[in-house]
Amino acid sequence: MIYKHLRSNPIRIRHIRGIIFFFLLCQHSATAQTTDTTLVMMYAKSFFFNVLETQDGRVLAGSSDGIFELRDAELQPVDGRSGYVKIEKDGKPGIDPNGLRDANQSTFLHLLPFPEVDRNEFHATREPFLYIVSGGRLYVFEIKPFGHVLTEHSIRTISPHLTGTYSGIYYRGNRLPTPAYPGFTDGYIREFGDKVFISLDKLSVFQI
Repeated sequence: MIYKHLRSNPIRIRHIRGIIFFFLLCQHSATAQTTDTTLVMMYAKSFFFNVLETQDGRVLAGSSDGIFELRDAELQPVDGRSGYVKIEKDGKPGIDPNGLRDANQSTFLHLLPFPEVDRNEFHATREPFLYIVSGGRLYVFEIKPFGHVLTEHSIRTISPHLTGTYSGIYYRGNRLPTPAYPGFTDGYIREFGDKVFISLDKLSVFQI
């Protein structure tokens, strides 16, 4: 990640951060959108249906292998029943047969692979983590307390002149056009002379 360290007076830094946070809060509705994120973990062994935050601050995920509680980036089994998790009236986790009917969120699709694809998404936050379930996978992001040059991008790799993200590949700050270049990358980018090697399912070579 590319960011600038502030080495000024701590009180002044807190004041500046407060101003920045207030300004961004006016533009975005969710706390996670006012900062940037880094992908920590992706779970795909089980099929994940949804994720939610309980009133007491816990984060639960419903899957094909039961209900899990997320403690930071780790999964802890809670209940063996599979399906969409919900909170019952007594505060205990249960299975919601109408879970898919309520899947109308798309707030954080820009952080996932193929962000242009319209699909269901569930998310929950317990700082400093953001949890997203979409397409049967559970993504765990860490919310960073600083801004990046490429905001609201899930940055996968950085080379001397290129930045690879799930939302595009950038050369010296400018997005490379598609379809001449890949629309995203989930692997490494390496530069050798005037050749660029981009990993995306397979290794591709470009001259930039």
